[in-house]
Amino acid sequence: MKRTPRFSLARTLGLTLLAGTAALALTFSARAQQNPFGLALPNTAKVRDQFTPLLPEETTLKGGMLGERLDASEQRRLLRVDEDDLLDAFERRDQPHQDWQGEHVGKFLHAAAQMAAYSKDPALKTKMVRVVARLLKTQEPDGYLGTYPPEKRWTSWDVWVHKYDLLGLLAYYQFAQNDRQLAPNDRSETPDGKTGDGKLSQNALRACRRIGDLLVRTFGDGGSQRDLNLSGAHVGMAPDSVLEAVALLYRATGDARYRKFGEYVISHYDAPRGPAILASLEQYKSVRRVANAKAYEMTSNFNGILEMYRITGNKRFLDDMEIAWNDIVKNRLYLTGSGSSFEVWQDDNHLPNGARANLCETCVTVSWEQMNLELLRLTGEAKYAEQAERSIYNHLLGAQKPTGDDWAYYTPLEGHKPYDSATTCCHSSGPRGIALIPSFAYMTSQDGGLVVNLYNAGIAATRLPSGRLIVAQATNYPRDGKIALML
Repeated sequence: MKRTPRFSLARTLGLTLLAGTAALALTFSARAQQNPFGLALPNTAKVRDQFTPLLPEETTLKGGMLGERLDASEQRRLLRVDEDDLLDAFERRDQPHQDWQGEHVGKFLHAAAQMAAYSKDPALKTKMVRVVARLLKTQEPDGYLGTYPPEKRWTSWDVWVHKYDLLGLLAYYQFAQNDRQLAPNDRSETPDGKTGDGKLSQNALRACRRIGDLLVRTFGDGGSQRDLNLSGAHVGMAPDSVLEAVALLYRATGDARYRKFGEYVISHYDAPRGPAILASLEQYKSVRRVANAKAYEMTSNFNGILEMYRITGNKRFLDDMEIAWNDIVKNRLYLTGSGSSFEVWQDDNHLPNGARANLCETCVTVSWEQMNLELLRLTGEAKYAEQAERSIYNHLLGAQKPTGDDWAYYTPLEGHKPYDSATTCCHSSGPRGIALIPSFAYMTSQDGGLVVNLYNAGIAATRLPSGRLIVAQATNYPRDGKIALML
């Protein structure tokens, strides 16, 4: 794909635009808003983002490659996901089920909340309310919201499932806090239509706190507590990836216990039989040498480490994530902007091709997209936007069936893409990556400007300290290179 120079108003004082618009003088001061808007409490982060995504309702992508795929994902996937399939493992814990089946409801809510904030589709909002209400009814008195009977708790993928519970319910809470149309009807609805006391979004946050409290009680260095590294797969990287969700729970509540639990997770990487994520990166400068090199679980931890950098200001966390990023870009990425074969990072520049090599798990594509979005927000460096753009256009959209209803679990670069309609980790992850696109398309910079990261026909309208700004794009990018930006 031909690269087009990124357009930024961040430091522009005079700018001549296309389509006959006049030169404008733009003087912006810094925008104070922290992301995620509506979720993060003041004073819960020591590092301020250099770039802040626009609010979902401030961006509209009309048609074009990105707009078409957003609409397809919403209409043909999210609105058609079987709610019973999402919730059966919670409502019938005594029945056999896929070990990680519980992840799907959290992934659905994470994608649906972001998509509904963007599209304002009332049908998707109503579906989310139903799903959240049913999920909350399955929480045990002690806070447990997994899919295992009592005798099998905290084995296999149990912590992993709670991670996605947290991510999904926090995304719903954030959406409901920001959505004026939903707020009057956001009650504790049950599937039979009855309404309980209090708002459903507040109940969702309370459920998250109960999960957080259970994790704090269950895992740690105390004599009666469990070892988090030994409570899941891939040398502990699967359960340890709860780090991102716990960090966001801290930002939503300000409860210092959750921040301390995040610090425990990172320090416990170095415990016996732990993944030693930071120590390995510092010693070997290679993600291939971290734990068992499992790419999805590893990058999921990376996103949690970046959240903890934002919270604590510990520069080691950012430095080590830059080591990982540089190694992935130099040695592990396919030309389409994703990575992994057989779900692990391979040796330097060993990039096997074809369907039998199980290339570029879609979950890896999405967590890599998230990592670049995190680094872009934190640093404002264009190289992270370039990698995210490369991955979105070439591999994320390549893994999504154009009609939006199905996904490829792996995406070979030659041969036929294996689309299927089963409920898998990748079918649930892919829509999350698509739903992230509006939050990546436009951002404001800390010095008061507007940054355009993706080109697609549509409008961005936001309020800067100096006044309201509307940017209209006319383009068929990347099908051609003509881009008109009108202020």
